[in-house]
Amino acid sequence: MITSRRWVDFLDIIYPPLCLLCGDLSEGKYPHCCSECRSEFNPITEGYCTFCGIPFPVPDTPHPCLDCIRKKPPFEWCRGMYHFSGRMSEAVHALKYGKKLSLADVLKGAVAEAALSMDIPPFDVVVPVPVSPWRLIKRGFNQAALLASPLADYHNVPLISNALRRRGAKPQVGLGQAQRDENVKGAFCTGRYHKKLSGRRVLLFDDVYTTGATVKECCKVLKAAGAVPLVLTLARAKQDRSFSNL
Repeated sequence: MITSRRWVDFLDIIYPPLCLLCGDLSEGKYPHCCSECRSEFNPITEGYCTFCGIPFPVPDTPHPCLDCIRKKPPFEWCRGMYHFSGRMSEAVHALKYGKKLSLADVLKGAVAEAALSMDIPPFDVVVPVPVSPWRLIKRGFNQAALLASPLADYHNVPLISNALRRRGAKPQVGLGQAQRDENVKGAFCTGRYHKKLSGRRVLLFDDVYTTGATVKECCKVLKAAGAVPLVLTLARAKQDRSFSNL
């Protein structure tokens, strides 16, 4: 009897897997992402706001950006693992909108690898940013929940995927900062396990931080439930903002 794993190996011999990002033969750890494309994931290792984590040139001592100085965000700590550009951007879009689930392992590996080199403050539980019920049915999965699992496993803490619920907000894609802020107002609430959040340090995880509207609204809900929110995202989009050299 041929097991499913052996059957996949057999098919790979006849039909060598192709990289979903560049189309070339995929050689390396992941069958559908070649090692060259994987090497183009660009980690954020230096030059970022010490509070919200947005990348920007830091000439001297690391410091907060001007926006965080003007108004403190509703989280205690926030970082992005990779720049949302190039192959990373392509991989995230292929997973979310192209339903290329074979890339989930690639991105989970990227999360695990980045987490090893990051100084993440202590936390008690991982909570992924939820998607709306309609989006979950249409897409078939919540990408944030998929990608957050290595963090929970590595730090040996629970992953509570239904700690937050998303109501009927429209997608954020294509909206500006003000529109995004307005779109997510009241869009999140605590789920059935909200009592487990009180007094705990919660690592909120999402795939991409764009303007921060989504994670900030989630953090407000977590704080209202008595939790201390921290934010970590797989990728961080570039933003055109002014910064202070204080």
